[in-house]
Amino acid sequence: MEFKMNTDYSLLNSNNFDLFLAPRVGKLTEIFSRHLDAVDDDRAINIVDFGTNDGRNIFPFLKIMIEQIRCRSTKRDINVVLNDLPTNDFNELAKNAEAFQKDMNDQCLYVMINPGNAYRRCLPRSSIDLGTCTFILQWVSRSVKLKNQLLYFPDHMVSDLEKSEITCLAANDWKSFIQSRSWEMKKGAIIHVGIPTGCKDFFQICSSTFYQLFQKGVISKEELQNTTIPLYHFRSETDIKAPFKEIDKEIDVKLLDLSTRKLRHYENKDIVDCVRSWMYHSMMDGLCQTRNNEEANDICESFFDDLKVHLSDRKWLDFEIKYASHESFEHHAYTIDSIFDNKNLHDFRHGTFSRHLDALDDDTTVTIVDFGTNDGRNIFPFMKIMIEQIRRRLKTCDINIVLNDQPTNDFNELAKNAEAFQREMNDQCLHVMINPGNAYRRCLPRSSIDLGTCTLMVQWLSTSVKLKNLLLYSPDHMVSDHEKSEITCLAAQDWKSFIQSRSKEMKKGAIMHVSIPTGWKIFFQICSSTFHQLLERNVISKEELQNTTIPNYPFRSETDIKAPFEDIGEEIDVKLLDLSTRKLRFYENKDIAECARS
Repeated sequence: MEFKMNTDYSLLNSNNFDLFLAPRVGKLTEIFSRHLDAVDDDRAINIVDFGTNDGRNIFPFLKIMIEQIRCRSTKRDINVVLNDLPTNDFNELAKNAEAFQKDMNDQCLYVMINPGNAYRRCLPRSSIDLGTCTFILQWVSRSVKLKNQLLYFPDHMVSDLEKSEITCLAANDWKSFIQSRSWEMKKGAIIHVGIPTGCKDFFQICSSTFYQLFQKGVISKEELQNTTIPLYHFRSETDIKAPFKEIDKEIDVKLLDLSTRKLRHYENKDIVDCVRSWMYHSMMDGLCQTRNNEEANDICESFFDDLKVHLSDRKWLDFEIKYASHESFEHHAYTIDSIFDNKNLHDFRHGTFSRHLDALDDDTTVTIVDFGTNDGRNIFPFMKIMIEQIRRRLKTCDINIVLNDQPTNDFNELAKNAEAFQREMNDQCLHVMINPGNAYRRCLPRSSIDLGTCTLMVQWLSTSVKLKNLLLYSPDHMVSDHEKSEITCLAAQDWKSFIQSRSKEMKKGAIMHVSIPTGWKIFFQICSSTFHQLLERNVISKEELQNTTIPNYPFRSETDIKAPFEDIGEEIDVKLLDLSTRKLRFYENKDIAECARS
């Protein structure tokens, strides 16, 4: 198959893509094409990038691979999973992923974010069709204290013990990466890895510059030893090939191709500004063991000023990247309630979800999805109960937890809480994904959900409706018939869209539990009247009053909730199992205004 690389990437273009991945596109397209030839047309394709950072380096490559898939099938589901450490800036990644999805304009394309350490398993068994990893393998999994060096390189102020420790760590990390991907790859899948090597003279300059701060009395001996950037750029071809010689049950992959390419990195750029982005945080971690943030930052600035002088005659950094490609051997249901209570948990433990689990085996991946997760803390206790229930029946099956929220959510906070939850569960077959997406549209592949929850999200409307006099809509309170009609029609359409979208995503026999807040009429009236008084006091204008609306609708009746289920057919292939109502005291013993402010 002849393939012409598309160079129109609009805002998604990246110099690093052009430098590192673009030269490999032809080879990878050829290999991936053979894999696609052997895949059934109705099976979803999963593409994963490890160490994604903000995503811009990988999106142009993903675009090419997606176009290749679409040449064969226009309706096949495509899952893109973007992995990085839980300390990554996932807010920036979610924003860029949303722009990428808009650019692709593909209704069957889904993007997930996976906060996880790529030296461990991050994904379910046999889930990857195509994987990439461009930069992450230059980092070792933990810091090794070096007596005199900021950055390790052989034969320069390094002891035999230090050299042995870091080379063994690098070898174990590489083997762990291969083992983990071996478990996650489908038969015939491909992983393409870029392994930066070289930069010996640059590492030596950096270490010497930092050592001079010690000689000048700016840092202590302890601070010199505490501060190490855990990079390893010295894997040989023999080192890279080593794990593949152990092919057996432990590593069920083979090395397809190994090549080396010389590069000029940071050409026509400010080299020090570029390296600051990946050196600064590791330096701060070391220095902050003995200094406050301000002092540590001042030391870093002194280092980068000195480094700029030492690199003043450099136009680029020379280094190599080794490319290694390896291949692996070959009725829905809904429950709706006002909020979770003990009755719901009993039903899930002993009723519908229990029966669903009885039909599964340990080779199954069980997927639990929460829509509108926010920071995750409200749903994790429920998730824990469901996972424990799964483990009583299925000891070794993979469990996927997917946490969905709007792309504007704080995903950094969610990733931090998700990591703590995974540590608490201590389950090697538990995987957490973050899904930035609008739950009134399809967010996940067809037939992927075993159990879904949605606690507070459907009180929010998909768009704002301008209300002449109201901050928050409340029936029969300073609202016109036209406004009332517009907002109730939008609420009905949103609810139907939610049901339709989940109907496509649920497996046969799956359960979706939705909590729909209702009421709040008096509180909404107080809020609207309070905001209207700002107009009366000339704090805001009439235009500002009309422009400011909070798109919340907690006024669905039982008839409204039941309506979409009367359209059961090809459009909505679900049935309503249960509908119940429970009265609650919300924000009890709390500062109500502070809670509502959030």
